[in-house]
Amino acid sequence: MFGVAAALAFGVLGCGGDGAPVDRTETGSLTAQAEEHGGMPCDEYTFEAGQGWNIDLQMESEFDNFLFLATGGSDAQTNDDGEPDVEGTNAHLTHTTTSAGTYTVYACALYAPEVEEPGGDTAYTLTIEATPGE
Repeated sequence: MFGVAAALAFGVLGCGGDGAPVDRTETGSLTAQAEEHGGMPCDEYTFEAGQGWNIDLQMESEFDNFLFLATGGSDAQTNDDGEPDVEGTNAHLTHTTTSAGTYTVYACALYAPEVEEPGGDTAYTLTIEATPGE
């Protein structure tokens, strides 16, 4: 996890820590050894956003996934099955920030027996967009 955190810290500096919009795609694979958030195995991604910014997060995978968006030590918003996949397994959430700061995305497995199986397919793609509001 240390390697991921270091890579993410570098990514934050290069992708909008000074107020620039964020538009990035991350790929990962969850394992049983992943850090937990909300009782689920998760990978963690951080970025900077200003007050009144629009955040759009999309997670796609073959397993049932879940997104948390957190700031200031608490969850600002969560999503299990978001538009346009409300009957499916992919999470999508949108959020307008109320303050500037560091935001953390937790990309999680809600129900994924694959996480416990050696060689199970736990690959995912996470899209993070954060843009100044109008």
